[in-house]
Amino acid sequence: MSMEKNQLGVMKVQATIRKGQRWSTAKAFLRPAMSRKNLHVATKAHVQKILIEGKKAKSVKVIHNGKPKIIKVKKEIVLSAGTVGSAQLLMLSGVGPREHLKQLKIPVIADLPVGNNLQDHLCTDMLTFLVNTSDCLTQKNSETLAVLMQFFLFGTGVSISAGGIESIAFSKVNPDTSEGLSDIQFHNFATHFGTNDERLVEKNLNIKENVFSHMYGHLLDTCGVLIAPTLLRPKSTGTIRLKSTDPQDDPLIDPQYLSQPQDVETLLKGVKEGLKLLETPSMKSVSARLNDRVLPGCEMHTFLSDDYIRCYIQHMAIGIYHPVGTCKMGKASDKTSVVDPQLRVIGIEGLRVADASIMPQIVSGNTNAPCIMIGEKASDLIKNGK
Repeated sequence: MSMEKNQLGVMKVQATIRKGQRWSTAKAFLRPAMSRKNLHVATKAHVQKILIEGKKAKSVKVIHNGKPKIIKVKKEIVLSAGTVGSAQLLMLSGVGPREHLKQLKIPVIADLPVGNNLQDHLCTDMLTFLVNTSDCLTQKNSETLAVLMQFFLFGTGVSISAGGIESIAFSKVNPDTSEGLSDIQFHNFATHFGTNDERLVEKNLNIKENVFSHMYGHLLDTCGVLIAPTLLRPKSTGTIRLKSTDPQDDPLIDPQYLSQPQDVETLLKGVKEGLKLLETPSMKSVSARLNDRVLPGCEMHTFLSDDYIRCYIQHMAIGIYHPVGTCKMGKASDKTSVVDPQLRVIGIEGLRVADASIMPQIVSGNTNAPCIMIGEKASDLIKNGK
């Protein structure tokens, strides 16, 4: 795949990996700098709110080791609590939609659309292909002593797989998507949801037990792959709102998934595109076939008809933990913006946001690398005094 000309094509998955292990931003950026005198990292700390005097951020209220503290600021605060956390903290601090804050009796310091514009990538597990081969990844053959020794001694083997994803593909299924850009991403797993007897997928994705048993209970230790079409450019947007004024309360997250019919139609096209793989020589060589269990709740539709696929998507669309957009970046004159192009909270001095929440529109791909880029850009802006 040539990214110079367009995004379309297939590639091996890229991940932040070092010596066979996931290499987080904490390991890559923080740990090498821990000896610096101008860096202090506090664990077991929970920020309660940002204290703003007039229109200037002055300090941060935090619970550290169970005790309340006020941390005063000499220059500015950079908020990087993520799409959910940054929106929650701003609203707790009096920066957010006026009517919502008034309902909770929070003094309004800046009336900004914090918590709006929530976006995420959705995928579906419908394309589970079973194959006739013994050379595959299952729980049984991935947890042997030989596999574990290969990982711990050499940092190689199936254990270093990026979540089981071996390749990704970008496809354009809508004619109105710009030339060279994609609207569907295929996450290609070297396994499928039914291979784990601990049923971690069922628990992590909150799939009803009877549904999971029906769809996957018969597939334990069977060879297969999952091709997961993923919606890259969702039209549906949701919101984050405060449940209460208590920082310990989880906020109210309403993603509004698939509220725009076009999102269902795009995923439908992605599923149909993925089904074409069954006709390829590679898939035919291993007698690949679709898991043909009918999803409970969709029995009234003919299997693999457009209406059946729509029903499946609406029942089993899965968020892939890519939430963005709740502190949207834009011009200060734009009423939908929360931060300006320098990531400064509009109307508040000494306060920036630097995380996925500032994305005006979700990126057409995974969000890990773009988030790292946002952090790098914020660093440059601060160092250059912008």
